[in-house]
Amino acid sequence: MLHTTLSSASDSTRWNTFNSKLQLHNTNRWLTTANAAGIFFNTNPRYTSFEGSYELMNGAFHKVHDTDNGNLTKIKAEGYNSINDRLVLYGNFSYQKTNKDSIRWNATYDPYKGSPYIIADTLTGASYTYEDYNLQGKAAFQFSDSWIIGGNISYYAAIAAKALDPRPENTVNGIDISPSLIYQTSSFKIGFNIGIHTSKEVIDYKVEKTNFNYSYFYFKGFGFYTRAIDQQTSRYQSQNNLYAALQIENQFNDLKSLTEIQFNKGIQQTDDERVKNKKLYAGDWESTNANFSQHFKWTPNKVTHLLDFKADFLSGKGIEYTQNKKESGDLTEYITIAKNKKYTQKKLDGKLDYTFLKKHKNGFQNWMIKITTLASHHAEKYYYIPEIFSMSYFNLGTSAMFHKNFYPGKFHFCPTIKGQYFKNINKKLVLHNDPEITKYQQIDLFLADFNYNTTDVFQSEANLKIGYSHGDIKSIDQVYVDIGAVYTKPTKTNQKYLNITFKLGVLF
Repeated sequence: MLHTTLSSASDSTRWNTFNSKLQLHNTNRWLTTANAAGIFFNTNPRYTSFEGSYELMNGAFHKVHDTDNGNLTKIKAEGYNSINDRLVLYGNFSYQKTNKDSIRWNATYDPYKGSPYIIADTLTGASYTYEDYNLQGKAAFQFSDSWIIGGNISYYAAIAAKALDPRPENTVNGIDISPSLIYQTSSFKIGFNIGIHTSKEVIDYKVEKTNFNYSYFYFKGFGFYTRAIDQQTSRYQSQNNLYAALQIENQFNDLKSLTEIQFNKGIQQTDDERVKNKKLYAGDWESTNANFSQHFKWTPNKVTHLLDFKADFLSGKGIEYTQNKKESGDLTEYITIAKNKKYTQKKLDGKLDYTFLKKHKNGFQNWMIKITTLASHHAEKYYYIPEIFSMSYFNLGTSAMFHKNFYPGKFHFCPTIKGQYFKNINKKLVLHNDPEITKYQQIDLFLADFNYNTTDVFQSEANLKIGYSHGDIKSIDQVYVDIGAVYTKPTKTNQKYLNITFKLGVLF
């Protein structure tokens, strides 16, 4: 039976609104974990959404490899479906196209994913176009009263290109596979999952309209680089990770506790000019990541209290190679004679969230308050023997968010406001002025990101969602629009950054 108005919906309604996904995550805390089998505990038997969005980006306050001006277009479809009492499925597909103007000093698809080994040219004023395709599927099956098995598989592919010579073309693809298991009793649940991630990126610099030689910079961390002059060049990067996670849930009357511990070990290997083991300009990035999260949920009456704590630790090192080139006829080999740890990075991030939710009398969400505290410590070193370059900083942050839902007839309104403040508590930078060393360093690029990360910043967000539920249209629960803006402003400069987003979605 269709509901003609949202205000008449009951607690057991299957009617979806633009808040349904948020409610799913707040009700089933296993959706916040890496365990795919946790989708079995969804309280909503079905949720399907289709959404298109457009975002504008503009401003001077950004990291050195980001853009002053850009736009993003995205379409996304996802859904949960309980096939029967024992089987739950989830699927997600998205396509995203991003245009960024005046990208400088980077030709890697994502220069901020961890590895310091990126390739760049000096061309300014050219636009960079990125396209992403993501496909994900999850399944959970209860094969006995106590055991639930699940699995996640994700595949993504991406391409990118710059519009002027020398024009890099990026081709990226990757896959993630993770089987999972949950054992449950009347008083607790324990889960485990293990996974592998593998991906690759090919970067091909091409010249179409000129015959000039160009300067290519092979960065290694802390602004250090090796420079090569050529007409064209290329690079191959591969990433392999192995990870595992353990989850434990306990319940004490109205209080639920869910704990998760995750470990991730990865290595990114780089070969120049797509020649296997050629690392004259390249290096390998090895990383170890540990994550701890704790979720508490207390549900007295028609209100919900959520307390979430998360801590992330990352330790990474960059390995550089000394090689000899050996030629034998048409065959060229690169023989490694030494490997050295030249770059290290350590991060420790902590986050504490408190969320208060209250339901409307119609069973849907009424209003929500969320308060967050953040802490972040970051340290890097580059060993240019005998000198050591180093930096570190410690930041604190806090934010508050409030949203309120209104249900007049077939309409649904939800305004949201959020304010965030980030404060640098401590920073340290050790540099050296030996010209024989610094002539191989673009210190201005490094300092630009260091100053960005250690600047006190205020960020404000405003958002309005408007939904309409037409009870006479079968299978469509709600059509909605979502308009939002994020304004970021450092406290001591006139720089700023503005993101404006418009979304149109349909819920089934």
